[in-house]
Amino acid sequence: MKVVVFSDAHGDKLAVDRIIDWNSDTDYFLSMGDTELPLDYLVSHDVVMIKGNSRHDAGFMNERMLEIDGVKLFMTHGHKYNVHRSLDKLAKLAYEKNYDVVLFGHTHILEIEKVGKVQFLNPGSCAKPRNALPPTYMILDITEGELTWTIKDSIDNSTIEV
Repeated sequence: MKVVVFSDAHGDKLAVDRIIDWNSDTDYFLSMGDTELPLDYLVSHDVVMIKGNSRHDAGFMNERMLEIDGVKLFMTHGHKYNVHRSLDKLAKLAYEKNYDVVLFGHTHILEIEKVGKVQFLNPGSCAKPRNALPPTYMILDITEGELTWTIKDSIDNSTIEV
């Protein structure tokens, strides 16, 4: 299964349009919040979304769990778990709920970290990164319970090595 994950578009519809256009063969589009785009736009593109800390994301769910091809994914924006400080609160939840992968955003910084058996992935911001990288998003490949990922530049769709 091909899963495209993006976060923190902050109203940049062009960035989200590009990601969707480049990945028309995807099985799931997942937004980690702060899209600040209209709900009907996201629904019309089959984006599974959660709410960020922006008031413009009103009406979305704060978090959700998806199981894709045997992998339990937890989606959260991350602000309620203080991800800008550490992943400790999220790690505790992930172990209690037996999640395989935790997807989050909020920091606008690409992050890939494994804590014990749980993989933590933050795609960074597809519009306004807060590091030296260009705007980014992730493509996850989930096959028979196995997960791999690729980091992509949301301006030109080139692959980013980290």
